[in-house]
Amino acid sequence: MREVRMTFGEHLEELRRRILCSLIYVFVGVVLALIYEKQLMDITLQPHQRAFRKAQKTKLVERLNNQLQDLDEKMIFLEPGTPGARFTSRDWELFYLGEVQRKNVITELSEPFESFAGGLGETLPSLPPGERAQFEEAYRRQGALLAERVARHFATVNEFLPVPEIPRRFRKYEDNLRALVASPEERNDLLLGGWEGSLKSEIGRFGKYNQFLSDRREAVRSSPVTVEELQQQETPAGAAAADLAVEDYLLEALQGFDEIMGDMQKTEESRIMVISYLEQFYTHLKVAFIFGLLLTFPFVLNEAWKFIGVGLYDSEQRYVKLFLPFSLGLFATGAFFGYIVLIPVALTFLAQWGGADIQMAFTLGDYIGLFFTLTLVLGLVFQTPLIMVFLNRVGIVSVEGFGKSRRMAIMIGFVLSAFLTPPDPFSLLLMAAPLVLLYEVGILVCRLLNLGKKKEALG
Repeated sequence: MREVRMTFGEHLEELRRRILCSLIYVFVGVVLALIYEKQLMDITLQPHQRAFRKAQKTKLVERLNNQLQDLDEKMIFLEPGTPGARFTSRDWELFYLGEVQRKNVITELSEPFESFAGGLGETLPSLPPGERAQFEEAYRRQGALLAERVARHFATVNEFLPVPEIPRRFRKYEDNLRALVASPEERNDLLLGGWEGSLKSEIGRFGKYNQFLSDRREAVRSSPVTVEELQQQETPAGAAAADLAVEDYLLEALQGFDEIMGDMQKTEESRIMVISYLEQFYTHLKVAFIFGLLLTFPFVLNEAWKFIGVGLYDSEQRYVKLFLPFSLGLFATGAFFGYIVLIPVALTFLAQWGGADIQMAFTLGDYIGLFFTLTLVLGLVFQTPLIMVFLNRVGIVSVEGFGKSRRMAIMIGFVLSAFLTPPDPFSLLLMAAPLVLLYEVGILVCRLLNLGKKKEALG
């Protein structure tokens, strides 16, 4: 029979003493956590920030592709005359009316100089042919120089008109996307990075749009059409009266691109919300309290094992001293696994769930609750092999008993994982798989320890 070392009253006194010591440890830990509360909160929020940015970027790329697909379906960027092309060459000449005006200005400015130079022989017949040629060339150069300067000024002014602004904004979109995927040393400080390898297709599509717009501009510049001809242009017979001009379609697309591009440059701002004045205060206190518990957990666990040990034989008490460091190590391993693996996977899956147009906003209190649930629960889950070994060594459960209960243990593990993790299969498996694996490890360790015990008995 087991020797009774302490009376019931002595056990209660021992329990009171251990609880008091544990409370002192916890108080000291909470005070230390409050001192470094800001740093601890930053550590706590890091998984949210990473998951939020990743999910936000995924949704933004999806929104961008939807916008690009919608633009492609309108058949705007097809060569005139191509089957399905929405616009003809005359439509693009109307779109680039400023280029036609610029070309006409250059022609009109150059024509008097050309005319004067051509009639210089009649005006000054006494000039030697060599000098006359020099004068003609000088007048032509002056005309060309004047036309070039006026055309340059005309182009600058025209750049801020509604229609010429469209190609410039399309070029800006391509430049912004290239800046987002640029290496850190090449990145513009005004643009945020982290998109490496995720926008190659989108950059290529904007490149094709810009090349098409550039080709259309050059085609209009080389076209003999005049402003008068374009102003007299009437809607072709059979054309839909409600059909919009080129700029109407492109301006509509620009509205969506502007919003998406603006969001893409702000994806590093993964802020989290509070919905009441007290939520932030209470949540920060909660973080400090839980971290205080984590910091003092080794001491509290030591007190708990000491209380359990006073009711055990001397041979059993040595297991307490042996199991304590393993218990701490397993708890730390479980919490670290939750922080590094389970939480990022769970948060990323949940944040990316839903459509691309759903705006994400998370509250601080909900996130903190989920964070500590997953980390602390996994720390406790990783105690499974140690508890199994302890129960086996004190004779409560045999190795065969653990083996017979394997199916029940697996089912309980999955049920607990379903309750303790977010409602997605990945998070469930990330918790259930370690549970099942740790249960099998526990059986293996118990069997090896029993085998070693039998060898010692036979020896």
